[in-house]
Amino acid sequence: WAVGDLETSAHLCHHICAAVPCCVIDVEYRLIPEYPFPIGIMDSLSAVVHILANHKTFSIDPTRFTLGGESSGATIALILNHILRDAGMGGGLRGVIAGTPTISDVRKYATPDMSPWPSMRESMYTPLLNWEKLKWFDTFKWMSLSTQHPGVSAKEMKKDVAWFADAMNAPDLKGLAPVTWVGVAGVDPLRDEAVAYAEKVREAGNRVVVQEYQGMPHMFVHMDGVLEDGRRFADDVVGVVRGCLHGTLGKGEKAEGMEKLDEQKGPELEAEKMEGKQKEDQMMSDVPAP
Repeated sequence: WAVGDLETSAHLCHHICAAVPCCVIDVEYRLIPEYPFPIGIMDSLSAVVHILANHKTFSIDPTRFTLGGESSGATIALILNHILRDAGMGGGLRGVIAGTPTISDVRKYATPDMSPWPSMRESMYTPLLNWEKLKWFDTFKWMSLSTQHPGVSAKEMKKDVAWFADAMNAPDLKGLAPVTWVGVAGVDPLRDEAVAYAEKVREAGNRVVVQEYQGMPHMFVHMDGVLEDGRRFADDVVGVVRGCLHGTLGKGEKAEGMEKLDEQKGPELEAEKMEGKQKEDQMMSDVPAP
C-alpha cells in the first residue's frame, strides 16, 4: 500500500505478455500515507472501469479478462472481484490471480501471539517481511486517515475503508470469478490468512486453487533470477492466465485471439472516445458503496 511503482512487478508483466497471447496492463495507483487508504483499491477500480469502457482503444476483449497482483496488489485484485460482481461488471472476469496477498487487519493484534494465524508466530522474524515490518506498514495505513485531506473528515474516510481492511469480513463470497488462484509463500507471516480466505471463497461455491511455495519468504516472487521457485511462480501464473483466457479455467470458452482495434480516423475515433467516457461514467455510477 505504501511502496512500489510500475517497475516493481514489471518482470512478471513482461513474462505474461511474452508467453500468453494477451494484453497486459499494469496500474500505478497512488500510495499511502500521502493519500488515504483505500486509495489503491479505488484507483485500481477506476482504471479497470476505464479500460472496460474503452476496450477498443486498448484492443482487448471485455468479455474475457483476468485480474492479478502480488502482495497488496493481490489483495486489490481479490477485492475488485467482489466490487465488479456487485456492480454487475464481472461477467467477463475469467479469473483472479493473487500472489502472497495480505488479508487480515493486523491492527487488531498487539503481538503475534494474539493473532489467530500460526504463520504470524512461525514467521515473526523471517527476512524481507516480518511482524515488525507488518506493523510498520500498518501504521502508515491508518496514519493516512487523518485530517490532512481537505474537505474529507476522518469519519468519512474510515467509512470508506469498510471491510477492505480485512477481506475475511467480505459480506458476500458467492458468485465470484470462475477461478481464484492464490499463491502463498511457506515462510510468509501472511500465509495462513491467505489460505483461510481462499477456503472461505471455496466454501461459498467458487473454484479455488491454492499453491504453496515451501520455504519461500514473502518477496520471493521478485527473485525469479536466483530462485527456482521464483521462476516456478512466474511460470505458474502464466499457466493460470493462459488457462483462464484461452483454456478451460474461465467460463464460456471462446476461440483464441483478441479483439483487434479497427483502424479509425478523425471524427470516428473522437466519437468512440466520447462513447467510452459516457460508458465509464455510467459504470462508475453503478458501483455500490462499500
